[in-house]
Amino acid sequence: MQLHTPRILWVSDPHFSADHHDFPPTNEQSKFSLSESLRKDLEQQQIANIGAILISGDLTWRATRPEFDWARRFIEDIMSWAKLTPAHVLVCPGNHDLAFSKEPWTKGTPATDLSANSSAEYTHFYETLYEVKPNNFLSCGRRFCVPDGMIVDVVSLNSSVLQQVPDAFQGQGYLGAPQLDEVNRTMKWSRDPKRPKAFRVCMLHHHVVPIIHREHPELGTSASVVHDAGALTRWLTEYEVNLVLRGHMHLPSFIKEKRALDYPKQAEWHEIAVAALGSSGVDATHRPNQPNNYGIVEFARNQVVVSVRRISADDAIANDQRLVYSSTLKYEEP
Repeated sequence: MQLHTPRILWVSDPHFSADHHDFPPTNEQSKFSLSESLRKDLEQQQIANIGAILISGDLTWRATRPEFDWARRFIEDIMSWAKLTPAHVLVCPGNHDLAFSKEPWTKGTPATDLSANSSAEYTHFYETLYEVKPNNFLSCGRRFCVPDGMIVDVVSLNSSVLQQVPDAFQGQGYLGAPQLDEVNRTMKWSRDPKRPKAFRVCMLHHHVVPIIHREHPELGTSASVVHDAGALTRWLTEYEVNLVLRGHMHLPSFIKEKRALDYPKQAEWHEIAVAALGSSGVDATHRPNQPNNYGIVEFARNQVVVSVRRISADDAIANDQRLVYSSTLKYEEP
């Protein structure tokens, strides 16, 4: 799909809900909705438009129909002023978007429903937005062509696949080999050096590598990274994924890692950048000393720039304090 601009808007963890979202549903006299706040901040940067929208999970708080309807209206608002279609939108589910228990927002709650009912509201949201059913993994992908001809593959993964039986632990943060194999098949990814390779981006909700300074081993809690992180990072290395976008912790960060498949037998190291976005819309009680923020991913012929900016409903943040980080990835076309 051809994009009319090289900039992609990245949003995460908006948590649309009546009591945990920090922006009004519609513009008020002194406060703006999330979509309008984004538009205004882009306008201040003299960014006239965006080419696509990425949302890395936790669209809702309780995985209810009204919350998903709010999320869909938010996407439709952006599509309206950015002149986009649903084909320009990529979403992935977060742990708050799937109701494996009666309280999906409560960490450590045992899973009590592993049936299709647990993803029914997310599936309805997906079908309403795209007019097509999601696949069995709730994953999807796009192949974009940015204005200078660079090809960008973006896949969204469901990192809330369960790996246990009912009444065990909730199992948040797991992808599984079948889902990754499905990506290889449908995106036709390979490591053949004779074939041209797009710049590859993976978006998921949970953590890929540790970002918490120390984990506390407490009963009823799980680690901060996906449970199959080793398999995932090997897959990212094997298929030469360049950039990973994720949310979940409501805390922005950016790291780069170099990995080799069979060290020390082979000396070919592959660099993976992992960018984390804080929440784009949750209320202040659920983002530790952090304002809401959003990201811009800008593609050029030989580089990709990932920037994260602060945002508020009342424009209270000074312009010179809005930038959280901006990192550049060098990319050499094969």
